[in-house]
Amino acid sequence: MGALRNPLLRHLAAGLEWLSYRSAAHVVALSPSMAQGVRQKAAPATPVSVVPNSSDIHFFSVSPRHGDQVRLALGLTPEQPLVVYTGSFGYVNGLGYLVEVATHLQRLNPAVHFLLVGDGAEREKIRQQAEACGVLDRNLTLWEPVPKNQVPAILAAASLATSTVIPREPLWNNSANKFFDALAAGKPIAINHGGWLADLIHSWACGVVLPAEDPAAAALALADFLADEARVTHAGQQAARLARSHFDRDQLARQVEGILSSVARAKN
Repeated sequence: MGALRNPLLRHLAAGLEWLSYRSAAHVVALSPSMAQGVRQKAAPATPVSVVPNSSDIHFFSVSPRHGDQVRLALGLTPEQPLVVYTGSFGYVNGLGYLVEVATHLQRLNPAVHFLLVGDGAEREKIRQQAEACGVLDRNLTLWEPVPKNQVPAILAAASLATSTVIPREPLWNNSANKFFDALAAGKPIAINHGGWLADLIHSWACGVVLPAEDPAAAALALADFLADEARVTHAGQQAARLARSHFDRDQLARQVEGILSSVARAKN
């Protein structure tokens, strides 16, 4: 990623990583690709399990009325497509990409609205970009961070949730909470990268994978997706099925509990 540029710090970080894996009784990775990387560095006998971030299905199961209130606050009709991002406004999140997509979509379908909710080091930069592109408070709204218990209402209002990163292949291994929150809410999800999450979207037909380097093409893909009500509905249903079958929080918590118990028994 290039975040550590001092050669000594890079060497120390790599050493700490190696020591941590070699000292571990069991390693839990958040994605299959992360697990593959761990296995290359951990001791051959060290067990490595994949337990991704989870979907809190009960928490995100809210009445559509909560979403109606969000749409009312935005001045949107029930029929208007709403694309939502909830999370950090950090460098790696690459939210300038969504501003560019919104700019192109303003010409393709001005009814599509973007809501970006959160805070971070890049927030002011994103606000300035949206203002310069002529989308701020037109087809794109920025909200300050909200308490976690208000996120289900925002997702209930959404036609589509998003999770973006800057174009760096190591970030394809991510296990972003916002992805699994969207599944829990039964909402289609759009991402702009490859990797295991893109594979899930393709195999489960639960959203859309956008081209990272071409916001204009991404806008066209989003416009086509959102215009197909049957596809949007099916993708949301598939998202909910995927959450229940693979990422239910209670199920994954039991898996982690089993790992911890096995490690504790081995120590005794």
